[in-house]
Amino acid sequence: MKTMTLQEAQSEHEEAKKRQDKFYRDTISPTLLVSLNEWATKERPYLGHFLTAVLENNLHGAFSRADDRSRESLYTICQYIYNRLPSVC
Repeated sequence: MKTMTLQEAQSEHEEAKKRQDKFYRDTISPTLLVSLNEWATKERPYLGHFLTAVLENNLHGAFSRADDRSRESLYTICQYIYNRLPSVC
């Protein structure tokens, strides 16, 4: 097994992050991504009913308010929130 240098490890980590970001962009509606990011940076004071239900951990509310694409990508939306949004939100 080859030992990695710090630069190689950082480069590999960045590539993995880029692949994950592409997956998020391909799976989650662009409108939802923009809304979440603007909310996280305080550019948007409120969210729609679906994202509010997701952030409140209201599974029933999220499913009942989701469109087809959002319902299919709900798990990925939760991953994005956990992995990419600041924890102080």
